[in-house]
Amino acid sequence: MSDGEVQPRVLRNALKRLGWQSTGTFRDRIEYWEPATRELRGPIQEVVLPLRDDLSDSALLVHRALLALHSEYGQEFDQVVQMVEAMVSRQLDEVLSRRETGNKSGVIAWKDGDSMVEGTRGLLVAAAKATSHSRRRFLNNDTAIAEAFLDKCLMGQTQIGSYVVTALTPAHGKFSTSAPEAKEAAKAPAYAGRTITSTLQTALGAVVESVHEVRHGGSVEAFDTHVTDGVSLELLKALAKIVGDAEASVAVHYNNDDVLDVPELDQHGASFEFVPPDAIVLADAVRHFESAPEPKLVAISGEVVQLHRVSSKPDRTIQLSARVNGVPRVVQVSLTPEQYELALEAHAREVQLSVTGEMEQRARNSTIPVATYVKAEDVPVKRANLANESPLPFFTDLGSAE
Repeated sequence: MSDGEVQPRVLRNALKRLGWQSTGTFRDRIEYWEPATRELRGPIQEVVLPLRDDLSDSALLVHRALLALHSEYGQEFDQVVQMVEAMVSRQLDEVLSRRETGNKSGVIAWKDGDSMVEGTRGLLVAAAKATSHSRRRFLNNDTAIAEAFLDKCLMGQTQIGSYVVTALTPAHGKFSTSAPEAKEAAKAPAYAGRTITSTLQTALGAVVESVHEVRHGGSVEAFDTHVTDGVSLELLKALAKIVGDAEASVAVHYNNDDVLDVPELDQHGASFEFVPPDAIVLADAVRHFESAPEPKLVAISGEVVQLHRVSSKPDRTIQLSARVNGVPRVVQVSLTPEQYELALEAHAREVQLSVTGEMEQRARNSTIPVATYVKAEDVPVKRANLANESPLPFFTDLGSAE
């Protein structure tokens, strides 16, 4: 194979896929790599790669590494390099679902392998839906963005070691929350592929945190507090298909140099580890989410007490102080940019904001993930608060949502 245009970062990624690891550097100029385990060691014990492209011997080091690795692995190495180059050029990120198999070959029972593939698919679908709206359970909601995103994802080669399912997700491209043929398609929010993948990373981190809390004496309701982070019934069910009676992990890797839309995340990605006892906690969390009350369609009016927006996401969030079943509560409401402008208006004018939508009761708050009606009223907040009865009904139960 030609090595004239093979980049050192492509070689590093390829080495990781072949089970190699970095063992050290020298003066921030070169990096040493060797097989991670004895079982993987062959005639080639070490390769040296440049850390900088401007070194006088950078091309020579790459050439020597390519010759050595091609001699060791043959066509398998060429295929791995070509795959990594395609990922970089096509700007594809990775989601890797891994399960330990207890054997060197990585062979796994058919039903377990099928479960891994189905679970990985479920993670991608749940992440796409949660990017559009955060819900405890989606059922048939937000299917348009999930189908569009999944249609552009690819399945990559497995890796040496444990059984690994590799999903290649598009970093760019916009995925609409509405089907193309729908009337509202032109105005519907759209999200970049990397934003969806970063939602998955955030959700997995929240799951790991919740599992840790439950295993150390906390309540399974810990998962409820992370619904806004992308945790849902669908995500938990998908993860349960990957985590079983062996050690498992899900890793997110970003394969180009673009800055992430969500700056607080690690720009290189992250890996989330699970052990067999975690499967019991995940099963409990699934049952907890399944037993949660169905959302109710409600109409509430109250004072906007908090406004929140994230530049990378079209949706905005507010806190609305209202009465729910006669009890003063603060309800979290997700709004579109247009609806958010009405909330800003109500806050600035100090008038009540009316909202209609399906309300979910969660452990520590109530939330309306999708508002179907929003209006800034002409009723001053102060007058409403001083009156024994609000000029507008604070809470109207419109029945259970289907």
